[in-house]
Amino acid sequence: MTNKTTGEKAVFEIDQNVVELGRDRSNFIVLNTRAISRRHAQIFKDGEQFYLTDLKSGNGTFLNNSKITPGEKTLLRNGDTVTIEDFEFHFQPYSGNPDLYEVTDTDILEIKMIKKLLRAVDKENAPFLEITGGRYKGKKMVLEGKVQEITIGRDEACEFVIKDDVISRKHVRIVKKWDTITIQDLGSKNKTFVNRQPIEAISEYALKDGDIILLGTLPILFRNPQALNLSPLAPKIPKDPPPLPPSEPLEKEQVPGQDFQGRGSGRSEAPPPLQESPQGIVPYQQGPMEEYAPAPPSFLKRLSPFEVLLLFLGLAILGGSFLLLLSFL
Repeated sequence: MTNKTTGEKAVFEIDQNVVELGRDRSNFIVLNTRAISRRHAQIFKDGEQFYLTDLKSGNGTFLNNSKITPGEKTLLRNGDTVTIEDFEFHFQPYSGNPDLYEVTDTDILEIKMIKKLLRAVDKENAPFLEITGGRYKGKKMVLEGKVQEITIGRDEACEFVIKDDVISRKHVRIVKKWDTITIQDLGSKNKTFVNRQPIEAISEYALKDGDIILLGTLPILFRNPQALNLSPLAPKIPKDPPPLPPSEPLEKEQVPGQDFQGRGSGRSEAPPPLQESPQGIVPYQQGPMEEYAPAPPSFLKRLSPFEVLLLFLGLAILGGSFLLLLSFL
């Protein structure tokens, strides 16, 4: 800060989200001059950006020699000059060496390093707007904050300034609230289109990853790397199942023991012999299956004549012994 009357200079470090300037001693920056209001202006932080607002002061607040609208927030950029009566402020975001403040405590150093790493990852995956045509092709606007609001237009007070004749001074407003990002046309002359569909003035439209925004004829691509798209992972199911191959006509069923004309051949071919396996398991047998009678028990084999004679003699002796026993009773 420089006092243009006295030449006095001072440096103020903005280490809080809201800083107020004015004549009242409760302000963060006290400007003790009668021409300055008690609560004259306010500087506040939103995400990674700083904004200036005139608190409806009596003599106004100037940004780069232009008077700002009271009650309306205006983006501050590196090197901007804020003038309140005889006081001139040169705005410069902190870009010094953080090691000067972090070498005394290892734990604090590690925490701050982790935070920096997370911020870098968030910025890499943050949604963004990119101009894809015209002389400003490739220009980007990254939406880093969790809750953020930006205005796109030709006016220098806009957060995303595009000096193109097809753009209104304040053409559209982009609002980010956590995972929802909406676009709102601010009554522009050449209107706003999303995927070639016009959007109504003042109404909000939710943006999706890959949407093409037309500000008049200027194309802007919206990308949201955080959006999860599962469509490539889903299996593709055909609408109609593929036709079945044509089936060949079946020949007349043949019965074992008949020739190919259906006449009895008088004999049937014996099934191929079974092959024994090492474990005594009968392997699979190909060919037509026929019914087989179970093998007779070994004790019912055909007896020789000599064995029949011995059987009858044994029965006769057994019968005689039984009759002799009955005679004694």
